[in-house]
Amino acid sequence: MEFYRLGLCLLLCSQQLFADSFWSHIPGKGSVQLTELSAEQHQSLAQHLQLDAEQTTEWLNELPTLLETISCSTVDIQGQPLPAYIDASYQLVSYAGALKFRTDDKTKQTIWWLPWTLLPTLSQLKTQLTDLNSHLHQPLLIAEQELGIKGQLIIVSGSSISQPAYFALKLDSLANLELLWSLSASAPGFTDLAGAVGQPLLIEQQKGSPGLSLLLANTAAKDPKTLIYKVDMMTGLLQAKLAAEQNISGVSGAMALSDQNRDSVSDSLVFGSTAGQIWQVQLEHNQFYQLRAVADLSALNFSDIQFIRTLYAAVPVGGAGSDFHSRRSQWLVLLGALRQQNTVFVVLKAQSEDVSSSSDLVDRTLPESPELALLTSQHWQHIQQKNGWFSQLSGRLTHIPVVAAGVIYLNLLKPNTEQLCNIEQSSSALMALHLHHASAVYRQPILPLDHAAGALKVKANTQGGFALIEQHRQQVLIETMLEISPDCTHCSKTIQRDSFPRWQLMGTYHNEEGAYE
Repeated sequence: MEFYRLGLCLLLCSQQLFADSFWSHIPGKGSVQLTELSAEQHQSLAQHLQLDAEQTTEWLNELPTLLETISCSTVDIQGQPLPAYIDASYQLVSYAGALKFRTDDKTKQTIWWLPWTLLPTLSQLKTQLTDLNSHLHQPLLIAEQELGIKGQLIIVSGSSISQPAYFALKLDSLANLELLWSLSASAPGFTDLAGAVGQPLLIEQQKGSPGLSLLLANTAAKDPKTLIYKVDMMTGLLQAKLAAEQNISGVSGAMALSDQNRDSVSDSLVFGSTAGQIWQVQLEHNQFYQLRAVADLSALNFSDIQFIRTLYAAVPVGGAGSDFHSRRSQWLVLLGALRQQNTVFVVLKAQSEDVSSSSDLVDRTLPESPELALLTSQHWQHIQQKNGWFSQLSGRLTHIPVVAAGVIYLNLLKPNTEQLCNIEQSSSALMALHLHHASAVYRQPILPLDHAAGALKVKANTQGGFALIEQHRQQVLIETMLEISPDCTHCSKTIQRDSFPRWQLMGTYHNEEGAYE
């Protein structure tokens, strides 16, 4: 045992391997650091890589260089900050399943979690990272607030090279990464799992079924028997499946939960295909039912869907451009989809019966000339007659947009097609659009950025209003945020902090029990 440790140190310490940390999970043996393998673990790795002992040592010696080769700063910008109780200086990003914990602090190491099934094919990850026609979904972070366990974090992600697999990690510190479970086609109940992994979705169990569950998409390109899996969050055990009763294929990895009756319990799921067909299915306990089509946007020629979000909002109805006060609350479906390697942003009014198509949407792409900066009465009436709008953006979204006070804020990245993984060769911008008609809200609708922005956050400013900041660098992007005004279709005003809190119905508990026990 000590021979392998000494041999590895002699070969690897001259490299920067011990500056970084590399974790994986050997089936039947547990989580290990690849730089601290026992003789038995070293042999297991050699068998898995189909190499002899010496070749395996050489593979480990070259691992830092290999990971440096596949590093992609345009993907790093999608990183999510870890909670402060773990280490807020770290950002987590997935390289199609290889998890990278990175930090700008030069005194701290980069930490990698490399799924066991991914080790023989690490060099192939670059192909997925540079495919501009598809979206790489990032991990789901479940913090102590949702878990009810102080100091613990669970990360749910997946990989698609060789065979697709979803997995969950548990950690209470960056020095202790433990695999909770891993699911692939070899697991009972998942024999038809195929395609690229999607965005895991957390769902609270309903009455009578305590605990947390996950929804996992099955994105098999052709005729999957299962569209969505529902599993226990802590064990990965299968709880329910959504079977493909209709002619549905090519499911995207983007999904969103919705609370249609607003009783504070998610009762439906919205998901789509990579081509742009959108469906909604009801769910209760461990049952999926009443699957129906919501929209068919395939005529817009999408290649993948980046995200889906549902939003309950007061939508203006009727009137001319001088009358913006008449409003009706209804559900909206917001989605970002890729077309010609850039994002198309869609706002769709959810209809109870009719299936919307692209012809039911108004093209509100902002031109280079400022003709759409102000909305005419004719434009507004045309939008009201339709079921929503779409806008071709001048880049691709890096994060789910922030919607605040009727304004949509979008992070855009335009990579250099010849240097796709070089953030320094890419251009970045912040875009702000009116939620209801996609016109400009600020005098400058597209704000060029010196540095690519991470996730956005609204924060109180010193002038009694609110500012929009970038979370990673805490950079202020907009010092004074605006809100849409009902005075006219294009009117806006500064958000005043003293006008908050504003009361809004969030949910109605129809069957409350035990409140006075």
